[in-house]
Amino acid sequence: MYIYFNDIIIKNTPIISKNTLGIHLRFMGPIYHGTLPNNNQILSAIEKIIKKTEVHQIIIVSDDLQKKHELQKILTLKYPNIQIIESLIKTSCRVSKLGLQLAMSDWLTLCKCDNIIFCQGSTFGYEAFIYNYHNKKVCEIPNNKLLQKPFI
Repeated sequence: MYIYFNDIIIKNTPIISKNTLGIHLRFMGPIYHGTLPNNNQILSAIEKIIKKTEVHQIIIVSDDLQKKHELQKILTLKYPNIQIIESLIKTSCRVSKLGLQLAMSDWLTLCKCDNIIFCQGSTFGYEAFIYNYHNKKVCEIPNNKLLQKPFI
């Protein structure tokens, strides 16, 4: 199956403003070998990046749509002066052409972010980081598996 770069990908990739922190939370799938982060680990990683750089926007990308929405609500309360948004996709099914195109949209969203937090062992988050690693602060949570040391 081919993933065609088309209007579906373009329409579902939001405009990312300067000083955006992208968070990729990986929770599903049979190939996941990492340790799932808890909210305290996620919030701690966010706080470290906010202390080191200016963050005007946080965008959350996840294959668990419910956890993505829950985190968005928590962060909106905790950081009222930062715009907190979720990625635009409404499905995390990866067995269809549409699902793969939406995954590409999420990946491109992360690539455009100035800083990234991603789940341990997530090649999706790691590849978004290496796309433009020179300018990013990055954290792999809860532990560094792909990163030998954190970039924050």
